[in-house]
Amino acid sequence: MTGKAEATALTLIILSAAMGIQIPPAAFTGPSQGGPDPTLQAVRLLWTNRTVGGVRTTLLTIGGEYVTAGGKGFVARLEADTGRRIWSIERPFQVDSMDEAGDGSIVAVGLEQA
Repeated sequence: MTGKAEATALTLIILSAAMGIQIPPAAFTGPSQGGPDPTLQAVRLLWTNRTVGGVRTTLLTIGGEYVTAGGKGFVARLEADTGRRIWSIERPFQVDSMDEAGDGSIVAVGLEQA
């Protein structure tokens, strides 16, 4: 793999309604799409969260290949293999499937461009 090669990784992303909430990979109940080239759907809004004053804090789309959270372009990633939680700057992300937890958090599985 060269420095110019793009790596794609299966990623589990958690968008929490409140900071500090973690959902283990086993909590995800959506269908598994599998494969490195999932079929894209039309761009559409899946879920959004607003804070006091009407400021959008979380936006999740499918087909649009992006996820934002906190209004600052940060997302909390939970690595499926290690369970480790990582905060990172927004990157292109193609959502394969998603689920909403009882606490208002969103769990999404998809392909993230590294």
